[in-house]
Amino acid sequence: KGAPYAVTVASQPGPLPAQTCVVASCSGTATSDVSDVAVTCTTNTYTLGGAVIGLDNGESVVLQHEGGGDLTVQANVPFTFAQKLASGSPYAVTVKTPPAGKSCLVTNGAGTVTDANITNVSVDCSIRRSCAEHKAANAAAPDGIYPIDPDGNAGPNAPFSAYCDMTTSGGGWTLLV
Repeated sequence: KGAPYAVTVASQPGPLPAQTCVVASCSGTATSDVSDVAVTCTTNTYTLGGAVIGLDNGESVVLQHEGGGDLTVQANVPFTFAQKLASGSPYAVTVKTPPAGKSCLVTNGAGTVTDANITNVSVDCSIRRSCAEHKAANAAAPDGIYPIDPDGNAGPNAPFSAYCDMTTSGGGWTLLV
């Protein structure tokens, strides 16, 4: 009796879910049994985001996160969904509505929230259905490798890279080897 006491959190729980614990009524002088110390732990929340590339002027893409709503991105800029996600919860970012005539490829779009903000989701909307569409979008496009997706974003086949001849006979030719 009469001895000072101090209760602290020696280490936060984890690894998943990442939590932060705080102690209430954590110090004082014990004059009898100490029974009012309370430890409260809350699961940490983090943001989900990344960057969009390949949008032309005036284009937009609607991204969707299951359970987290839709997000319209109207420029090639970083994005962050409004709703934060709890550590340990799954996430999946998909393209709900691609720009007209284009497909978008999502990279690093699914996983489990750990103990940090997710900033590495990449959405590439430079994917068009053909080399001719790439040429129509950029008359000065050089010959080279371009991402194409003939059946579009909703089709069952994944985008692939193809060599586009942008100079012969007006350009826009898809070459497959």
